[in-house]
Amino acid sequence: MKNITITDKSYTEWISQLSQRYKKSQIRAAVKVNSEMLKFYWELGKDIVERQAENQYGKSFYANLSRDLQKMILGVSGLTENNVRYTKRLYELYSQVNANFQQVAEDFITSFQKEFVQLPVGQIEGDTNSIVQQKLLKEYCEYIKENS
Repeated sequence: MKNITITDKSYTEWISQLSQRYKKSQIRAAVKVNSEMLKFYWELGKDIVERQAENQYGKSFYANLSRDLQKMILGVSGLTENNVRYTKRLYELYSQVNANFQQVAEDFITSFQKEFVQLPVGQIEGDTNSIVQQKLLKEYCEYIKENS
């Protein structure tokens, strides 16, 4: 530990714990921010698809949208023309995967509840949760292979 002012053992342990908690909080905050940005990009792609914006606003649509968003949201750097195009691709690709995944998840949870006990997935803890996730992923991969 770096040179701290108070060298009492309980104090230094406390400082160490606070430091670890702070770092974990920073990581959780970054994950939440990234999650929210992904949600924004997903929704932007969805808006583009649902509005048929390319057809409605012409061939310069992506360049114009990028430029206009950057004017309205000062300091933003991630909404380049290419990135805006990618939001549509993100939505198109993962909306299909998501639909398939939801069906597999529903089927799996139904079979899991019949095989084991009826617990909401949020109450499954530890190793059991890991087993559930692995089984769900395996069944999802098999479903994708069969239906691709």
